[in-house]
Amino acid sequence: YSIGALFLIVLTMALRGRGRHEREQRQASLRRLSMVRGFAGVGLFAVNIPRNTFRIEASGQEIVGLPRETTLDAFIEAFDMEHRRALRDVFVAGGDEATTLVVSLLKTFSDGQERLLRLHLWGENSIWNDRIVYGLLIEVTAEYRREKELSRALKELSLRQERQSQLFSIVSHEVRTPASVLSMLISELDRGEDVDELRPQMREASSQLLTVLDDMRQAVNPEKNQRIKIAPYVP
Repeated sequence: YSIGALFLIVLTMALRGRGRHEREQRQASLRRLSMVRGFAGVGLFAVNIPRNTFRIEASGQEIVGLPRETTLDAFIEAFDMEHRRALRDVFVAGGDEATTLVVSLLKTFSDGQERLLRLHLWGENSIWNDRIVYGLLIEVTAEYRREKELSRALKELSLRQERQSQLFSIVSHEVRTPASVLSMLISELDRGEDVDELRPQMREASSQLLTVLDDMRQAVNPEKNQRIKIAPYVP
């Protein structure tokens, strides 16, 4: 009986120790996940609409700048004025559908740049018929900055290509005129026309062609143009 009782005591302690170890491991895993969410700029929260209660975990508190427990009104007032109405409509609307929207915080960076959050919301009715909204917030400021810079770069590139296309269209038209004149004069020379009579026209056509080519060079590489000098002139 003593050996059996001792065995039961040891087995009970071993099971309790194993259960405690598993709980500690789960808590440690949750702490690590919370740290990862903090590094990734991700926060979790839940809202009870009828009671006007709002709860958010640690990483979300750092992003939004709110305490762990507050009101839904305080959460909505943390965002820019133009997004508050849309936020309230999403929280109050019924149904179990999921919603995603991007909003900007009132709290900006030190350089004055706005902070953008993407909210993923999902609502349901509890067994007491209270509407509960669960949400995940992600800071996407850097992502939107990169998209904005990329969009601006693509716009500049498109504008530059359009200008180059217009430039080459105009230049090709301008080059064709003196080139056609030179071709016509050369044909007249082949038919035996007097060179002395055609020489001024050929010189004028070649000068016009060189002028057009020089204008093209200056338009394509404006940084290589000579600086304009202002000087007095007596007419």
